[in-house]
Amino acid sequence: MLEKLKNVLSTEKKCSKCGSKKDVEKVYVSNITGHGHFEYLCATCALKEKLKCY
Repeated sequence: MLEKLKNVLSTEKKCSKCGSKKDVEKVYVSNITGHGHFEYLCATCALKEKLKCY
């Protein structure tokens, strides 16, 4: 269990859309009804996802 936690905390995060490793954060991506999921996205891709919803 400790090894799993170590892997989660130490692995490099990269954007799931473009593959960038710069400024990646876990973002909630939702559709128009409000249902969605979490993804690791860079700032540019996160903004594009937010614009899609509106």
